[in-house]
Amino acid sequence: MKILVITNLYPPHHAGTFDLRCEAVVNNLKLRGHQLHILTSTHGMNQEQQGGEVERRLLLNGTFDHPLVTSYNELKGIEVQNHQVLRETLVSAEPDIVLVFSLYGLSKSLLFALRHVCVPVVFDVADSWMTLEVANDPWLRWWNHPAMNMARKAGQFISGATKVDAAVRSGNAIAVFHATDAAADGVRKLDQARKAWELGSDAGPETRRANVLVSGIDLRASRGRVLRIGGTRVRVAGEVKPCERMEEAVPGLRASMFPEWRGGAFAEIIEGGLVAVGDAVAWDDQ
Repeated sequence: MKILVITNLYPPHHAGTFDLRCEAVVNNLKLRGHQLHILTSTHGMNQEQQGGEVERRLLLNGTFDHPLVTSYNELKGIEVQNHQVLRETLVSAEPDIVLVFSLYGLSKSLLFALRHVCVPVVFDVADSWMTLEVANDPWLRWWNHPAMNMARKAGQFISGATKVDAAVRSGNAIAVFHATDAAADGVRKLDQARKAWELGSDAGPETRRANVLVSGIDLRASRGRVLRIGGTRVRVAGEVKPCERMEEAVPGLRASMFPEWRGGAFAEIIEGGLVAVGDAVAWDDQ
């Protein structure tokens, strides 16, 4: 099994027994034959450490002698960096499971990104970060503060999200993709619909929980290819394996979706645009 471990510190650049415990768990999992990949912070490094079993790329904020950042622009820089690193690592590591130890000092918004990962996410909590830090995270406090409603609207306008408001309201567009809006979860899933009636169910295509449903496209072994959907171009980054939600919706659906990329794919938006029902879908990398 391929396991992605996410933690704030990892030996030899560590701060105490919590980090040594994480290392011990990793070593024990290796002894059991599992393949481990560790994503941790740049603590103790002069620059990122990328590649290899341990990648040190995440940015800390306000802990372990790292300065506390509270201004919007600086916080946004940290959030964008950490989410980009998480996306890249999920693509390269292709884990079967994500094991989270401690996000103390790291972006707590990563929790929301992990909710949309189509592999199981397990938390091994041995310190107080979940009880003490989530409520006090600078980025989440900024966005959740009542006074920030206007700021959120302004940010949405600046990003271009309201430029297509008329099209969305008219019903001519069912989805909007903006490459510049990809900071939160820029990796979007593409999906090839698996008809639920094959399993004797009348469940609709929305059961699949996909962002986009397409037909007439064979996604098998399409990693790295560019797909055009309406006015949007995306690069396929990997296969999506069905999660337990599929089995909860329709018994047998998960097993039916597991082979031959039937669970769909996830992709990076490389060119933003509008997508409407009936738009043409075709490979664009010939």
